[in-house]
Amino acid sequence: MYTNSSRKVYRHRCEIVRDILQVAEGSGSTGCRKTHIMYQANLSYRLLTKYLEEIVITGLLFRKKSRFVITSKGVEYLRFFESYDARRKEIEEGIDHLNNERITLEKMLDH
Repeated sequence: MYTNSSRKVYRHRCEIVRDILQVAEGSGSTGCRKTHIMYQANLSYRLLTKYLEEIVITGLLFRKKSRFVITSKGVEYLRFFESYDARRKEIEEGIDHLNNERITLEKMLDH
């Protein structure tokens, strides 16, 4: 969970997976331990365990002894997410702009 001023902003499942994969990608071919991922991805141990199990089953990470290593499918997920996230942000900015224009129009109707 990240805080943005006074409101809480929760990460979506896809964002949590992205955060975990980014930590693993940054560790290279040697992989990283659970605790490293937990701290870097800002997750509780319970949530991390749940997500790691899911991510390994889907083939985005593989377990190498006590370490987790990103797969080529995991790297592909990160690149696809990056593209999706950029498009999502553009659309949200466009929606914000449209909302501001609507507010301006409504103010113009005020006496």
